[in-house]
Amino acid sequence: MIWIGLVFALSPADLAPGAQELAATEARFREVFEAAEATGTAVTQLQSRWVATPPPKDVCDDHDRLALGWRIERFGAAWRESTQALQVQSARLRALQAAPTVAPLVAGEAGAALGVQLGAADALVAR
Repeated sequence: MIWIGLVFALSPADLAPGAQELAATEARFREVFEAAEATGTAVTQLQSRWVATPPPKDVCDDHDRLALGWRIERFGAAWRESTQALQVQSARLRALQAAPTVAPLVAGEAGAALGVQLGAADALVAR
C-alpha cells in the first residue's frame, strides 16, 4: 500500500528527465559553483593578508590580526559549506547526465563542456 503512494508522488520528470530538468540543474550548478569560487577566493585573500601581516610584539594589542583571524574562521566555514553544496550539485548533474533520456542531449560538444565544468568543480572541491 505504501509503494502505491510513492509511485503517485513521483512526477513524470522524476521518471524521465528531459531538457528542462537538465537546464534547471545546470543553472543551479553554476550558481553554487560561483558561490563556492567566490568564497574560496575570499578565504585565499584573507589567508594571504594573515601571512603578510607581521604579529606585534604585544599579542594583547593585536586587534587587527584578531579580526582577520575571525574572518578567516567564518569564511572558511562558509567555504566548506559551499563546497559541500557543490559536491551535491555535481552528483545531481552527473546522475542526470547519465539518464537515458538526457544522455543524447549532452553528447558531443555539450557533453565536453559539461565535463569541463564538472572537472572545474572537482578541482575547486579538492582545493
